[in-house]
Amino acid sequence: MAKLLDDTLANTVQDTHRERQHTRIDRTRRRVGPVNTFAGIRRLIVTDIQDDYLTCRTWDGVTKGDTDVYVAKPYFLQKTPHDGETRRGITASSYSAASATRIMTRDADAETENQIVIPSYAANDEIFAMSAATGVTTTTEDDELDVVLIDLNNDARTWAHNL
Repeated sequence: MAKLLDDTLANTVQDTHRERQHTRIDRTRRRVGPVNTFAGIRRLIVTDIQDDYLTCRTWDGVTKGDTDVYVAKPYFLQKTPHDGETRRGITASSYSAASATRIMTRDADAETENQIVIPSYAANDEIFAMSAATGVTTTTEDDELDVVLIDLNNDARTWAHNL
């Protein structure tokens, strides 16, 4: 009798595990939201670079969308919150979105370091973004818009010393 119970329990555990695996696989294959989103993440292609955000188009790997989509850069890559800001005795200044550069100045001795974002953003870069309250706005011909997507920065862009 104990052997029968052990076998029954083992089969039940295996069946439950198998069901969970199938559920997990089905859930990961499900598309959520509009085309080009997967669990709220959007696949986009960069068309233009501004100080605090990127202008992008939807992208499915083949077809580029027709409508501009605005995506905030990661917080520490944005100009507005940091230009002229001093952190731990170092002041950031002279940001340039076009060349992805800035100058950092140590307040104690006025020594400067030129920095560059690596890898830099460029037109036709593919990025992934998700919805977020970014605090970034953009002005279009008709209106001021809140930028409600943020770059997930899966390319690990960061500031680095520019040699």
